[in-house]
Amino acid sequence: MSPSTFRNTMRTAHIVVGAYFYAPPLDGNEAYAALLKFGVLPATVLTGLAMWQMKRLKGLFFS
Repeated sequence: MSPSTFRNTMRTAHIVVGAYFYAPPLDGNEAYAALLKFGVLPATVLTGLAMWQMKRLKGLFFS
């Protein structure tokens, strides 16, 4: 995977996953709350960090 494809994939994942934060909350739905806490938030953080530290990741994965 080329660096530009990787960045575009990360950007798209970050936007799609971040959209869950703007979805209306489902009160009383514990599965939705667990999904946000343990799935969406870590995925958003990881994709954001990957985009921020792209120069270092290029050296690790694309050398």
